[in-house]
Amino acid sequence: MTRIIRLAEQKDISALTILFNSDTRIFGEDATGFGERDIAEYIQDGKKKVFVCESDGRLSGALMADYHDSYSHLETLIVDPRAQQQGVGTALLEHYEKDLDTLGITLIEVMTATDNTVMQKILEERGFNKGNTFVFYSRWRK
Repeated sequence: MTRIIRLAEQKDISALTILFNSDTRIFGEDATGFGERDIAEYIQDGKKKVFVCESDGRLSGALMADYHDSYSHLETLIVDPRAQQQGVGTALLEHYEKDLDTLGITLIEVMTATDNTVMQKILEERGFNKGNTFVFYSRWRK
């Protein structure tokens, strides 16, 4: 299997939109999903990065993160269900951490759903410490 990790480009927007909307748990109670414009804005924002993993020419996973001077917030890590348990998520995380190393960023913050035990296990195996538990609130406005 040929695997390439790279920054997302305009040509990836449609595939990323489908990938990010394939798991409604990403959005919590909001569940509105990502539109192509949301993905395009994220890719173009100089304070954010989207890394994609191509496996045999097909988009198999993505990682979105906010970058700040002294820390980064990992927004989303998603792997296509057909590519799970094949090291895609690990490869994306390793690439992301190498990027942070080159920038001298030493702190990563991540929030995940309390029932997302897969992500929690991945984070704990990579040495992340569990912090406070938060409760998410949302409300639709008319």
